[in-house]
Amino acid sequence: MKTVFYLMGLLLMVSSTYGNIRIYTLENPPIVEKMPTLPLGVGGLLGKVVSERVERSGKISNFEVAWVPWKRALLEVKKGRTPCFFP
Repeated sequence: MKTVFYLMGLLLMVSSTYGNIRIYTLENPPIVEKMPTLPLGVGGLLGKVVSERVERSGKISNFEVAWVPWKRALLEVKKGRTPCFFP
């Protein structure tokens, strides 16, 4: 869990330099679930952690969540179009 906090801290620093960051994820209950009532629309065990960290940063407008299948998310990350993917 510490690793998630370190990665989110790094993403928050990068977002101020590069503008908007797209976070690729997929629905994988109970780890990650779509929850429109939360700030990023991401819930679940890991999803809430990510959502809270982004909200606390005050830079929530710099982040966008894309719900895609595994293969597409991994291909997009490999191409370098986004720095973040979490299952």
